[in-house]
Amino acid sequence: MNGMERELPFGFMRMTDRSTAAQDRTPRRSDTEQRRLQRMFALHHGAVWRILRRRGIAADLAAEVTQQTFVAAAERLADIEPTRERIFLIGTALELARGFPREPQRRTPARAAGAIVVAPQEPAELRQCDEALAQLNADLAEVFVLYEIEGLSSSELGLLLQIPLASVASRVQRAREQFRAALGRFTANALGSVGP
Repeated sequence: MNGMERELPFGFMRMTDRSTAAQDRTPRRSDTEQRRLQRMFALHHGAVWRILRRRGIAADLAAEVTQQTFVAAAERLADIEPTRERIFLIGTALELARGFPREPQRRTPARAAGAIVVAPQEPAELRQCDEALAQLNADLAEVFVLYEIEGLSSSELGLLLQIPLASVASRVQRAREQFRAALGRFTANALGSVGP
């Protein structure tokens, strides 16, 4: 490892690691390993994809990174502690996502006076949440999504981010405050644009 790379916790894999590992021939998986992988996929696939989308990764790329995450898990299955599967998957997905471009932040389209623009198949509350998250810096948005939306515990977040619990609490608090402020601004702007 050169001086520019940082060590990744819990065996998270970089893109270059995965491509090298994919060249290795792995023996056929036992039934127990197959069931474990299927269970991991069933439990965590949706969360991994949602986290990537909330991070600003385009839907097709989020699907690709999610797939690569589970390939990495299959390759490293023996190294993943059963109690840390979720942390491994999320950490690997976030690390892999660093190699993909983010979508530009969604902006509310310009509106004619009194017009209401609604994106199809997207509830207003979700749109507001996305707009508020887009206003947070990337690190706080990630903390907010992982803690408040995906339900990671403080200890899981500390392991994932490699920070003490006191720092986790501080970041969660800052993320909540900034999210509330951003949501308040978005709501005020939305109400102001509709007008009487």
